[in-house]
Amino acid sequence: MAFAVLAAGLAYAFIVVNGSNELWSGFTFIMLLPMLIGAFLSLATPIEYRNHFRSLFSIQFYLFGVLILVFALIMREGVICILMLALPWLVFGMIGSWLSFLVRRRIRVRGRFLSASILILPIMSLQIETQLDPPETLYRVERSVVITATPADIWPSLLSIDNIQAGEGKWNFTQDLVGVPRPTSAVLEGTGLGATRHAAWGKNIRFKEHITAWQSDEELQWRFHFDDDSISRYTDRHIAPNSDLLRIETGGYRLELIDANASRLTLYTDYRTQSWMHLYASLWGEIYLGDIQENILALIKNRQDQL
Repeated sequence: MAFAVLAAGLAYAFIVVNGSNELWSGFTFIMLLPMLIGAFLSLATPIEYRNHFRSLFSIQFYLFGVLILVFALIMREGVICILMLALPWLVFGMIGSWLSFLVRRRIRVRGRFLSASILILPIMSLQIETQLDPPETLYRVERSVVITATPADIWPSLLSIDNIQAGEGKWNFTQDLVGVPRPTSAVLEGTGLGATRHAAWGKNIRFKEHITAWQSDEELQWRFHFDDDSISRYTDRHIAPNSDLLRIETGGYRLELIDANASRLTLYTDYRTQSWMHLYASLWGEIYLGDIQENILALIKNRQDQL
């Protein structure tokens, strides 16, 4: 167990000192480190359980749970990052335990020496990773809702929506369980191209949306502008919306007339990631951004229905 904690601590310290958010989503931290920790935990498992893989699996699961709690309580990692890390850490930790289980008889005599010697592997891997440029990928998250109203009726609500109450919108995982603040207002300043929407989430998060496309009753598009670090400060310190790891770029509404008195309202967000684990991260992007979008669309629909 001491080897596992030491390996995690060394890798964590290296990433903090290096100051690169990209390393949190790199293959070393997501894959290699939990595999090594799983192997160390396997070696530390009491001998009476070592030849029973089901018992070994249960022990590893609980110990990894404790390790994840350490990240949450002692290292003060945010809920967003912990949720994203939990699944791959458990999976790759189990893979490391399984590999150790298979080769334990061959390394029984030199197991402790081997465990100590491979502690350096995560640090070496991180050193290599800092010299490589992870791939950059563009993603779009999109959600739609059907509203019983014409595009002309809905359009004013897309420009400005103020005084949003806590009970408005839709229950969702991201905002009601993870704790991402809900929007409280989006107020338009100006008209047409060049106008700015001032968005507010909760009591502390503020950002701007610079209008880049304006087609009345059809489409409103903007480019995000983040003046401060309020999103990372009040959600998760590794989730900065204008970093190399994650760059939330543009968004918009699109209105389509379905029939004489019904319209489809679509909300979309475009963002870029630069990470070796971008496919996995994009799954969480669909969850987090999708929940936020569905809440906003439900809010607009509910207000429109009350008119």
